[in-house]
Amino acid sequence: MSLEAVIEANTSAIRELIEAIKTGVPTTAAQVAAVATEATPAKSESKSAKAEKVDAANVAEPKTEAVKVEEKAAAATEQPAPPSYKDASEAIVALSKGKGRDAAVAILNKFGVSKLPDLDPSRFADIIDAAKAALEA
Repeated sequence: MSLEAVIEANTSAIRELIEAIKTGVPTTAAQVAAVATEATPAKSESKSAKAEKVDAANVAEPKTEAVKVEEKAAAATEQPAPPSYKDASEAIVALSKGKGRDAAVAILNKFGVSKLPDLDPSRFADIIDAAKAALEA
C-alpha cells in the first residue's frame, strides 16, 4: 500500500469521524479500534502493529449525562476559593469610583488599616462585603 493510499484512508476516516461528531452519533471504543485497524498498512503491521494498535479497553468512553450531572453536583458542593487580594482591591476601587475616595478610606479605617496591602488576607471577604454594602447604601 502506497503512502498516498494510507494518507487517503486516514483522511477518509477523519472525515467520517467529523461527520459522526457533527451529527451527534456516539463513537464507541470498538469503532475507533476498527478504524485504526483498517488504516494500519498490511506490510508494516508486523513492526508497527504493537505501537499503533488501539486497545479498545484503554480508549475512554464518552461521558454520559449522568456522569456530567454528578460532576456538576460535586463542583457545586465544593466551597469556593477564598477571596484574593485582587477581589478585595476591585471591591475597594468600585467603592471609590461609586461613592468617592473618602468612602473607601473609611472602610479601610474601619478594619484598622490605611491601605489594603496591610489587611490580613483572612479578612478580605469581610472588607468586600463591607465595600459592597457601602456602595449599595
